[in-house]
Amino acid sequence: MSTPQSSPTRRALIWVLPVVIVLVAIALVALSLTGKTKPQANEPAPTSTTDAQRTPEPEAQPQEPEEVTVDEYVEVLMQNRGPDLSRRIADEPGSFGEVEAPVTMVVYSDYQCKFCSLWTQQTMTVLMSDYVEHGKLRIELRDVNVFGEPSHQAALATHAAEKQGQFWQMHQAMFPDGATLPADQLTAESLTGLAGELGMDTDQFAADMSSEEVVASVTQNEAEGQSIGVSSTPSFLINGIPMTGAQPANVFTAIIDAELALVQ
Repeated sequence: MSTPQSSPTRRALIWVLPVVIVLVAIALVALSLTGKTKPQANEPAPTSTTDAQRTPEPEAQPQEPEEVTVDEYVEVLMQNRGPDLSRRIADEPGSFGEVEAPVTMVVYSDYQCKFCSLWTQQTMTVLMSDYVEHGKLRIELRDVNVFGEPSHQAALATHAAEKQGQFWQMHQAMFPDGATLPADQLTAESLTGLAGELGMDTDQFAADMSSEEVVASVTQNEAEGQSIGVSSTPSFLINGIPMTGAQPANVFTAIIDAELALVQ
């Protein structure tokens, strides 16, 4: 499959809106903590010493800023829908769920990214049980490896593990309890040892890690991430709707439910 192409402008813009929304939310929180308001435009300033020395009126209490609800957040995200880059290839490494599921989630990740690990442990497991297993969602993991060679080796390892039907086991082993493995454990030698601990044939595993097929598959994912401007992980495309960061599970379920409602 050819690598998707996009203009520099498109690459720059596809992730801008989600980031802006996060910044707005942060600004609202900051505003709520300032505890100050500007004086009213029609409020007269003291005109004399006597006026200035009068007992001050109680300071007006700041109004609480209106909070952005999850539904409002999702509504804005859905207005920034981009291309659907799901591949829907049966048995593709890192894919979970039915090929024809109504909603697809492409996940751009990195095995040295702690937030990717937290998302896997805290949110992906929920989505797997509540949506993937019921045929409503397909998840396609793509390693963009923004943290360099150790990440690249880790991605090769999961794709090699897929050859022995153990992608998920290797994936989970590299994200232990919401953490990540140190870089010195993400070498070909160390990862082959990890494959042995998981019960895999280490000779086959080592051969598959360096095979043209596995290298091409991992390289394709890396190139795709670069082509659409993924510079931080995790990042997501849910039916083409871009989102960044390991946000709470209810944000993801709200988007998925909204997408499911469109096809019912």
